[in-house]
Formats: sequence, C-alpha cells, structure tokens
Amino acid sequence: MPKLKNQLPKLCKMGNYAVVNFQKKKTVLGKWDTSEARQAYARFITEIQNYPLPNVAVVRSGVSLSDTQEGLVSELAVRYLEHIKASKMHPTDYAHHKILLADFVIPLYADFPANSFSPKCLKFVRNNMVHSKRLCRNLINTYVRRIIAMFSFGVEEELCSAQTVAALREVKSLRKGADGTFDPSPRQAVPDEAIRRTLPFLTPTLRAMVQLQWLLGLRPSEICNMKVGDIDRESDPECWIYNLDAHKTSDSVGGRKIYLSKPVQKLIASYLKGKKPGQFVFSPEQSERERHERQREERKTPVQPSQVARAKQRAANPGITFSESYDKDSYRKAILHAIRRGNKTLPPEQQLPHWTPYQIRHAAATHTEKTEGLDAAQSLLGHTSANMTKRYAHGQEAIQKRLALKQVNPFAE
Repeated sequence: MPKLKNQLPKLCKMGNYAVVNFQKKKTVLGKWDTSEARQAYARFITEIQNYPLPNVAVVRSGVSLSDTQEGLVSELAVRYLEHIKASKMHPTDYAHHKILLADFVIPLYADFPANSFSPKCLKFVRNNMVHSKRLCRNLINTYVRRIIAMFSFGVEEELCSAQTVAALREVKSLRKGADGTFDPSPRQAVPDEAIRRTLPFLTPTLRAMVQLQWLLGLRPSEICNMKVGDIDRESDPECWIYNLDAHKTSDSVGGRKIYLSKPVQKLIASYLKGKKPGQFVFSPEQSERERHERQREERKTPVQPSQVARAKQRAANPGITFSESYDKDSYRKAILHAIRRGNKTLPPEQQLPHWTPYQIRHAAATHTEKTEGLDAAQSLLGHTSANMTKRYAHGQEAIQKRLALKQVNPFAE
C-alpha cells in the first residue's frame, strides 16, 4: 500500500517515558502507559490539528520531568466548583461553570500544573470553544473570564501564583467579527395573537403559566419556581405580593416584590388551594392529569374493560414519576409540544408559529413600553438600567415611526 502523507505523529516509547516526534523535535509527555501521558498525547494531537501550518509554535502539551503533581488544573477545577456550589450561585451560572470545565478545560488540561497554565493555554481553550460552534462570541468571552476567575481563586488556595493570574488577564476579549465566531440575532417578542391561538392547545396549568408570565413579565424560571409560601395574601388582600428572593440578578439588586392584581389572583387562586407553603404553585403532574382528562373527553369510542384494568394497574404501580415543578427546559418543551400538536389539526394557512417562553418576557416589555413608557417597562422587568430594558422592549421603533409620520418641517417654504 502507498504510504499516507500528513499522518498524525504516533505516541512512542523512549525508555520509561512517552514521547512524540513532530517537526523533527521530540516532546516528552510523561511516564509511559499512564493516563497523564495519554491525555497529554490527545491534547498534543488536538493542538497540532488546530495549528496545522508548519513552523507554528505548538502550545505546551506535556509536563516536564521536573514538574510535580501538586496544584493540578483538575484539583483547582474541583475545588472551584465546590466553592461555586457553596456560594449558592444561581443554578444557571453553576451549570455554565460545569459545562466550561467538563467540556473545554478538563479534557485538555486536567493533569497540567495550574501554575504553568499560560495565556497560550487559555487561548487554546478559547479556540476549542470557537471551533465547537456551540457558543456565541459573548458567551465565549464570559467563559474566558470565568477561567481567569478560577485561577484567581487558585491563588487563595495556593494552587497557583499571582503572576499566573496576571498573565492570563492580558488575554484580550474576542472582538465582533473575529474569525470563526458568531453573534446570535436579538430575541424578538412573540406576537400576542400567536399566544392567543396557542392557548387552546395547552393544558389549563400551562395556560395559566403563560398568561401569568405575560402579565408579570417574569423569566420562565421565575414562573416555574413560584411556591405557595412566596405569595403574601395577607398584607393586602386587594393586591397580593410575590416575594421573589432568588432570581438572575438577585446578587446585584436584591429581592423583588411582584404585585399580583385581581386578574392574576384569579389565574392562580385554584392552584394555591390545599397546598403547603413549600409546595410549587404549578405542577407537571397536575398538568398531565389535565391532559388525560381532555383526552377522555375528546374520546369518540367507548373505553374497553382491558383499558380500565391497565389504568388501575398503572395507578397502583406508576411507572412514571414527575418532578415537583417545571424547569425552564420542560416548560419550553411542553409549549413546543402543544404547538406541534396544534399544527397537526390546523390547515396550512393557520399554522401556529414557533415561539418559546423566553419571548413572552420580551412581549410583556414591549407592550408595557408602548402603553406606559420605558420607565414602566424597566420597573416591570426589574432592571436597574434602562439600557438593559431596551434589549427586551422593542417599542422604540414603533414610537419613532409614529413620530416620523406626524413630523412637519416648520422651515419649509
């Protein structure tokens, strides 16, 4: 067979050590037949694939013979995750840290000395994020800052030096238009008509959640995590208060008070009856019961005895267990499932558009901005900055167009 060109370098044994030959240079990767050497080899191959041009300096791949096993990146990552969890950071932020470390840092630098993690190493991890096409440019920059924060924490734990952190801070953020990066298009508000046409295909529980989110301008997670004990119905019977202590920006703005009007009270009153303060207002199990009840009502054929028997058997030994509450993902999936189910019964010209709960907050902000002004929209969303509110409220263009149509030139001859 002809010899293949441009083959990847193989892992070789030199005495008791694993080495790789590349560009007429031997690189020691560690002791032979160890997990550290195999991981260093995988990192080496990934690096030369990302830097395929000749005479390009390859990011350091292996640990030298003088390196010790103290202060490894894997140890720093584990301690940092424990620190994040103990600090009671928002669950979304904690999940982002886990993704960052498990998918991008640990696979490449688990057995690398933390004190030897250089700006080139950081840029190499960032390049892997770019090549993965999973993360937008802003999120990649955020992840890079979190890596630097992890090494800053490592200074406290004496796993790396302050000079290491200072060097990492010199890595500049990716600018807009950087090679291989992308910026997501701004999320748009869902039209009120699309919500109105989707409601009949939702269970009563989901229907109440969607309407409540639109009326209050809440995030999906803030609707899903609503508990009975969080709602104060005694202080002012005319206007209940939803005490929202844990939310996305609670660290910077503190807790929020959401006032519940009579229409909102009417929506959730039935979901509060008979529940303890620690229970969630909206339950997936209740929503599923409602779905089965609707199926029974719409059934056109009689129920067979065998079906009744199976139903009793399932009730005695349920094979499916439900979470206590929805989360942002299950809430989104339930709505998308309802849209798909509705589109199966609707003619092509009446198909429901695709939309998600995240767009409801934008719709609420846009409606409030148009009717009450930007300050009211900012108050509804709980933002400290009007500039942030403008990213959610899209009524400025409509206002500008209305002004343009009314505009008269007083200097016209």
